[in-house]
Amino acid sequence: MIRWKKSSLRARLYLIAAVILLAGLSGSCAIYLTIGDIQRDPTTDLRINKKYMHDLELYGGKFNVFQDQFRQWFADLWVGKQLALTVLLVSAVLSGGCALAAYHLVSDDGGKPGDGYQ
Repeated sequence: MIRWKKSSLRARLYLIAAVILLAGLSGSCAIYLTIGDIQRDPTTDLRINKKYMHDLELYGGKFNVFQDQFRQWFADLWVGKQLALTVLLVSAVLSGGCALAAYHLVSDDGGKPGDGYQ
């Protein structure tokens, strides 16, 4: 058991990074194993509806089509098995940020950044 009052900030940040990574990995595994793939109806899916795409380009130009495709891609990140990958990626980035902050933190005894944690 870590004693929080005696542990350095660097050790706390490394521990927080490990907890975030472990929680993200277990959460993404649970999501991946319990959720199925997205089932789309081709008759109502607007991405393959040529009239919808034509109208988008007619009224707003190519940028409007790009913006709509980006919006639909971003919305798909939060559904189905893509959600598991998104959770894993977000937790890895957050964990890496905490570990990087801990690595570059100047130690309490005046050592250089990255000298290991006490």
